[in-house]
Amino acid sequence: MFLEFKKDGTLAIKRYKYPLVIFFLLGFVTIFLMKGKVGNLKLWASLWIQFFILFSEVRINNKYVVVKELSTLCKTYIIISFVASFVTLVMYALDINFVFMKERYGMTPYGAYTGVYTGSNTEALVACLSIIITLLILKLKVTNKIGVIFYFFNIGIQLIVLNMSKGRGAMVGLLAYAIVYLFVLIKSQRHRFTYVIYLALGGGLGAFILSRWGGYLVNKSEGLGFFGGRLSLWSQGLKVVKSNFFYGVGVSNVVEEVKKVATKPLPGIEGGAMHNIYIQTAVSNGGIALLLILVFFIFISALMYKTLVKYKVNNVEKKILASIFALTIAIYVINFVEANMLYVANFVATVYWIFLGYGVTIVKNSKASENK
Repeated sequence: MFLEFKKDGTLAIKRYKYPLVIFFLLGFVTIFLMKGKVGNLKLWASLWIQFFILFSEVRINNKYVVVKELSTLCKTYIIISFVASFVTLVMYALDINFVFMKERYGMTPYGAYTGVYTGSNTEALVACLSIIITLLILKLKVTNKIGVIFYFFNIGIQLIVLNMSKGRGAMVGLLAYAIVYLFVLIKSQRHRFTYVIYLALGGGLGAFILSRWGGYLVNKSEGLGFFGGRLSLWSQGLKVVKSNFFYGVGVSNVVEEVKKVATKPLPGIEGGAMHNIYIQTAVSNGGIALLLILVFFIFISALMYKTLVKYKVNNVEKKILASIFALTIAIYVINFVEANMLYVANFVATVYWIFLGYGVTIVKNSKASENK
């Protein structure tokens, strides 16, 4: 936090962090107004880490340092995810299934094979992010031929594991990444507009077909339909939002408060709460907090997009920024069916906030170069 202030003591928080600061202060108010103060304080502290430590600019104004640090992070994530997914594939080939500390490892009742992962959603997200991060490091061209072969092999492994997981949210997130990255690559505004029109028509047609296919998109039964019963969960969560609009109920009280008003099944609430970060934010800290975090997401995305299309960014940094921009949009999409960007210290939140910091660093460097 010291780095957020000037040496003379005057406030120097970056403008794009204003919504986060207000969001953070609202969360502090919720702690005092609602019960479960210790649990809420712990989760509030995790926001501090995400907003002001993980999400920070690289202080050294040198693109080579940025590339080196980013490639180190990418390699670390890729190696860890490769080992976990490779072991999962071996377990699947040997038909290994077991229960450890009440957690099932192997085949699930819904036909997904989780291997070493604690759940199919985790498995799918690890694989999805591993593919995206591998594509990013390939763009950096910081490896030899053997490294390139390994990275393509990792992509193949992760695609198989992603399919085994049956994780539809992660699959849609990967599709969103590809769509956004291709959109950024298109240089002509006219071609971009045509691209969006085709996407809208294709998406609308796909949604219509799925909605007519036995109510697949809107099925509220547990474990059924595209959303796996989440629609029922969300409808009950919105009841809590209506009665606690301004300050929410506190992060640690979400499950308890939703259960109190529920008149329908709540599939997965114990493991992933609302399974939607936007509804989870509204339930936890209120509608104003949701509006603030949405303002931040939109503003920071617009900042990166504007830099990509307006400023002269060197080829390497442009590829990095385009990848980070597409990655963040993919995580926003995934969080329509998951809640893993805020209030939690998991790998998705860590990847999002750290990579976003590098994205903002490139934006700052590009503006500085343009103004010289």
